[in-house]
Amino acid sequence: MPVATPIPAVLRGRPFSTAEAAQVGVSRTMLRGARFESLHNGRGVWAVRDRGPRDLTFWLAADRLALPRDAAVSYQTGLKLHGAPIDDNLRHWTTTQPVRVEMKGAVLHRRQMEAVCDIDDLPVLLPLRCLLDAALIVSPLTLIRAGDALLATKKITLADLQGLNSAYGVQRLRTWSRWMRRGVESPRESSTRVIFALGGLPEPVLNLPVYDSDGCFIGRPDFLWQKFGVTAEYDGWYHERDAKQRHADILRSEKFARAGLFRVALTAADHAQPRQLVWRVWQALADHGYDGPPPQFDMQQWWQMQRRPRR
Repeated sequence: MPVATPIPAVLRGRPFSTAEAAQVGVSRTMLRGARFESLHNGRGVWAVRDRGPRDLTFWLAADRLALPRDAAVSYQTGLKLHGAPIDDNLRHWTTTQPVRVEMKGAVLHRRQMEAVCDIDDLPVLLPLRCLLDAALIVSPLTLIRAGDALLATKKITLADLQGLNSAYGVQRLRTWSRWMRRGVESPRESSTRVIFALGGLPEPVLNLPVYDSDGCFIGRPDFLWQKFGVTAEYDGWYHERDAKQRHADILRSEKFARAGLFRVALTAADHAQPRQLVWRVWQALADHGYDGPPPQFDMQQWWQMQRRPRR
């Protein structure tokens, strides 16, 4: 029995084109064998058939081999590569070319192109442009979360958002950019901040360092109402399962109390009941001098903020 030609190491762990394979001695006949697989049928994009990890970067590299040369990662996929917490099952690309390319799991948008940057050897539209394009597709809450994340990492600024000119998607992004804030450190914080706003609560300071009377650092609560001496923060699901972390949280709560701060501990269960969450925080604020009206949480608007726009 003839011995199979060894697979060149340069082809392993990545997608490659028919031409690349030929350059290292792998023919079309070999590519049709059991050791290789076609990633995009009929487009000359291949990979070694193995059990190695195939993450988003892998599939984007595969897409790129079948797309126009000017294609750049965009929309939600671009936001994800820029570090925004966003879930989407599709891989979004943008091109100026009048072509139609159908590939499983990928979408090619035809739009005017702007500057691109390089992330993991992939061309990606700049963060603000990705946010602007995604505004046409994602829910308001998803857009706010992404904007908060980009502001936190200084990928965009509030001035960028306020200075947007006429472009496709600008009106929608302007509308929801008013809900975006600097200083948010997680998607859960973004959502909770929106819940507070919908309930009519005063806006808290985000992740501000707190010190005791001796100047020793206590922590940075997720939300702080300095005027009323009230904080709110998530214990996190993992804290409930980690005895050491749970003990540390208890000690920190005691330090906040000695510093004159009342702490409202939040969990995932609170987030699932936004009306109750708002009432809990309002009651704590009212107990400490807040004289604002009881909250009137708009559940309908909360649901609408989680829906994608109609196209």
